[in-house]
Amino acid sequence: MLAGRTIETALAEYDAEPGQTVDDLLAGLSPLTLVRLRNAPYARHGRAFNSRDLQSFFYDDPPPLMKSHFSLAMQDRQRSGVFPQTVDPSYADAKLTKVDHANVGVIREVERRLAERG
Repeated sequence: MLAGRTIETALAEYDAEPGQTVDDLLAGLSPLTLVRLRNAPYARHGRAFNSRDLQSFFYDDPPPLMKSHFSLAMQDRQRSGVFPQTVDPSYADAKLTKVDHANVGVIREVERRLAERG
């Protein structure tokens, strides 16, 4: 989930159809996926979330029955350093980079436009 790269860079690796923009690709994601993607930069720096869904998604192990199915994904997640193993008690928004702030802004704008469409 971004791992400190711009959304444009991350999506360039995605097989987009010719002429598809970043906005088009993001608008095709579910609202839940957009929320998780928007919060990925915060999680990468160790922010604790009030939302149980976000806290669980970024920091909890999958349920035992799912571990075998997701074991490679979980190992990749841990190796990549995309997500911390635990919440960082010294987390501060100041830890976010300019790229992180830009990514959050792009996703917020897409969420805003989708909400306006209803």
